[in-house]
Order: sequence, then structure tokens, then C-alpha cells
Amino acid sequence: MSHTDPSTASNLSPAAATPPVGPEAPHDPFRVFGILGFVLSLIAIMNIAGLIISIIALVRSRGAGFRNRFALAGTVIGSIGVLVTALAGGVAFTALVDAAQTCARLGTGVHVMGSSTYTCTPTSFYVSVAAQPPASSSGDEEWASANALYSEATCPTNAAREALYAAISTEDIEQLCKTLSARLWRLPG
Repeated sequence: MSHTDPSTASNLSPAAATPPVGPEAPHDPFRVFGILGFVLSLIAIMNIAGLIISIIALVRSRGAGFRNRFALAGTVIGSIGVLVTALAGGVAFTALVDAAQTCARLGTGVHVMGSSTYTCTPTSFYVSVAAQPPASSSGDEEWASANALYSEATCPTNAAREALYAAISTEDIEQLCKTLSARLWRLPG
């Protein structure tokens, strides 16, 4: 029979087998900001906010002696997102200014230039771009010259104006030419 010493029996208990717990490992106080900045930098309309939060988290984490990889990733992705957004905004702004200037030059109405159709009103404009330019027909040159005559002609009465609008909307070139020639013969001097 073996005899166990009471002093060694206490050393074999499960409680004595676990190592003592020391102080917790230090954690980055700005890690949550780094994650928030990273997530916001992935959202197109929030990428500037994500960039700013990521930069703040990155600088403060480094100041506290930590590496915040989420903040670094948020800074890189946010920078790229802000750059792409700025480029897209610049292109859109340039296109809008060009369309507004084109409508100001052309005047009120619907105008086809190449594959683009400009719908211009006194207070707004709309531009639609066809995938392919419209196919030209034999009457395009006649229609263009009649349309140019119409834009140069002055119509003092509503009846003459309505006759020209009707001829244009039905694309009746013969009626348009008759209306314009009758109007041009009545011009003074």
C-alpha cells in the first residue's frame, strides 16, 4: 500500500495546475476608430468621412505606440475613393457646364448634334446620347436648310409661328418652305 503525503496531494489538485493570471495585454484605444474609418471608406458617399476618421485613428494609434492596420487600410482606400469621386465630379461638372453653354448657344427647342439630342428650355436642359449616331437620309440636307431658315426667320404673329411649328413637327418640308417663303416676301425693305 502506498501512502500519500498530504503536502503533495494538494500540489496535484486541478486548481494548482492553472498558471497564475498576469496583467492583461495592452490594447489600442483607437482600434474601433480604425475599424469605423475602414468601413466608411468602403461606402462611396462616405469615403471622405472614412478617410478623415482613419487618419485620426492612425495618427493617435501610432502616438500610443500601436499599429492600427484597419486605420491604415481605411486611409489608403479612402484616399483612392476621394480621388475617384473628385475625378468623377470634375468630369460631371465639365459636362454640365458644356451642355448648359450649348443650350444657351442653340436656344430653346430640341436640337440634334451628332449622336446627342439637346432639349433646351429657358429654365433647364436635358441631354440624351444615342449609342450610335442616327443614320442620315436623303432629306437631311433639305431639312437642315429649312430648319436654318426657320431659326433665322422672325415670326411676329402667333399664326405664322404655329404654321412653322406644324410644318416642323410633321416634317413637311414643302409646307415649311411655302410658309417661310411667304413670310420672307413680306419682310420690309
